[in-house]
Amino acid sequence: MTLKLLLPPAIPLQDKKLIKAFFEVLAHPQNYFKYTEKHKEMLPKSFIKLLRSKVSSFLRPYK
Repeated sequence: MTLKLLLPPAIPLQDKKLIKAFFEVLAHPQNYFKYTEKHKEMLPKSFIKLLRSKVSSFLRPYK
């Protein structure tokens, strides 16, 4: 799978901070909450929406 397939189209590849945050949250879902409030404008809303369900299921697997 290529990098282009992993990234939503709204994310500019030139923004190194954004890419770093994106992959950090993908690798460690518990860090999601670190980025939701502090860097809300940094991550696209579609990415936050996608991760919210993934993180919730990760933190509450037996719901």
